[in-house]
Amino acid sequence: MIDRVEASSILRESTVTVFVNSVAGGGRARSCLPQIQKLFEAFRIHAQIVMTNSAAELESCAKNAIS
Repeated sequence: MIDRVEASSILRESTVTVFVNSVAGGGRARSCLPQIQKLFEAFRIHAQIVMTNSAAELESCAKNAIS
């Protein structure tokens, strides 16, 4: 099992992909993005933000990212 210290190290060495459906929750997902980015920065985790305009587009982008 990976401990917290090792997990933190792995996250800092990698890029995390964050998928955001900009219209989800009536646009609240987009409005929360700056706070989410600040959290990643505070923990020194490099995050690639992928903005989408629908659930279907998000699903397609996620599938492409893991294949």
